[in-house]
Amino acid sequence: MKTIKHIFSIGLFLSSTLLVKAQQDPMYTHYMYNTLAYNPAYAGSRDAMSFLGLARFQWAGISGSPMTQNFQIHTPIYGGLCTGISLINDKIGPTNNTNLSLDLTYRFNLGRHHRLAFGLKGGLDFFNNNLSSVATNEQNDPQFNQNISRTLPNVGVGIYYDHTNFYIGFSVPKIVEHRLNTGLGELKRNYFIMAGFMIPVTKNFALKPTTLVKITEGAPVQGEFTMEALFCNRFSAGAFYRSLDGIGMLLGVNIVPNLRIGYSFDWPLTELSRIGQFGSHEIMLRYDLKFGKMKSIKSPRYF
Repeated sequence: MKTIKHIFSIGLFLSSTLLVKAQQDPMYTHYMYNTLAYNPAYAGSRDAMSFLGLARFQWAGISGSPMTQNFQIHTPIYGGLCTGISLINDKIGPTNNTNLSLDLTYRFNLGRHHRLAFGLKGGLDFFNNNLSSVATNEQNDPQFNQNISRTLPNVGVGIYYDHTNFYIGFSVPKIVEHRLNTGLGELKRNYFIMAGFMIPVTKNFALKPTTLVKITEGAPVQGEFTMEALFCNRFSAGAFYRSLDGIGMLLGVNIVPNLRIGYSFDWPLTELSRIGQFGSHEIMLRYDLKFGKMKSIKSPRYF
């Protein structure tokens, strides 16, 4: 390679191909607010037309490090029918993947504040690998002289059970496994298990533990565990641990009841902690728009 920067870019790319064979879906520290990215059955669960925008900058300061942008809308339609749409752009080194997906959910009321939802997801991945942009010592290196561009259709399913103070879900957002090419690897099927609880302590203070477990064939099981403290149902602060990866913190505030902004910082506990990087940063903005019959729903939505 021409420079240390290019050496590391290649190394980062090679590590990303290992992720392609394992858990290639983007990771989010705000997974408890970004549930639709994992589970289509979450659509409409906030009883509002909910908008979410999220940007993640992973291992800031390293050339070619992962960057993810996520935008989604989901809402009830009629009765128990709900829908959502998501656009996710994920980039690491010379590899860029843009996913557009549509979610359709049906919810059953099982009693006061108890609901069970089943969801379907249909989507397209627009995968681009610009290998020719990578600088190498060898001219016309056969490993880096071709670009890959694929459009990959997929479908997913999910189940989501929620109460005012807790939820649990299971999902497979991408059932179809795709082989990109001989050398790059295979997009494997990922399974997600999620749960969260709201534990009131005093009138103006509560604890909110959440977890997300990722299971992929051929890769170690990865779990994320977060504990947030809520103050006056407006401010929140928390800490999290992601197995095989790192630790971090989250801060959030409801600017108005329907508008929330959040920030998180991650620090790796792997070999990356020894490299000149400045941790991972995530910014989230969520807005719930209520109209029609949705205005009459007064019970809080903590998840």
